[in-house]
Parts: sequence; C-alpha cells; structure tokens
Amino acid sequence: MAGTLWEAGPVLADYVTNPACPLHSFRRMRVHADSDGNVVLPAHPPTTVVELGSGVGLASMAAAFLGCRVFGTDGALSSVELLKENFGRYDGEFNEGAKPKGLLLEWGDSEAVRELIE
Repeated sequence: MAGTLWEAGPVLADYVTNPACPLHSFRRMRVHADSDGNVVLPAHPPTTVVELGSGVGLASMAAAFLGCRVFGTDGALSSVELLKENFGRYDGEFNEGAKPKGLLLEWGDSEAVRELIE
C-alpha cells in the first residue's frame, strides 16, 4: 500500500545509523568530529544503497543522511511519487552528491535492474 510506513522502516533506519552498526559499509560513512570539534566527512567514495520496497523512504533517507548514494525503489508508481516528495522535503539537508533518488522498480523487471546498475 502506497504511503505506508512499514514496521521494518524505523528498525532499518535505526540499525544503519547506530554507531555500533556492524556493517562496515555504513560505519565508514559516519560523519564525526575531530579533537577540536570540527566536522570530519568521510574521505572515500560513498556506499551505494538500493532499498527495495521503500514505502515512504525512511530507511533510504537515513542512509542518505549518512552520505550514502541511495536509490529508493518501489513497484507502485504512487509510492515512488511519495518517495520523491519526501526526499524533496529534505533536499537541502543531504550532502552534495548524496541526494537520494526514487525509482520505479517492479520485482522481476531485469531491464529496470540493468538501468539502475548503469
């Protein structure tokens, strides 16, 4: 159902943003402060994240706020439109180059997957 915040969304968002997250791909994206309190951004290419069945995009936005390159996908056009709207609400908050994209992706559509990869 379009517009649904699935139960897994907040759980996944909390997991990837938790400093104790065991997944190196997310830990390395952490923005942190140096000993003088200055913000230090990651000095390596961003992790690429593809969220399948994004719903309203909460987990996608959490990953994008970390600086990940994010593709939030859903099989319902109305959900993709909502994703884009939600991403747009925070457009100025994402690091340059880390603005998430909302894309239509239906299960089993290998052509759409190829386009996403390219």
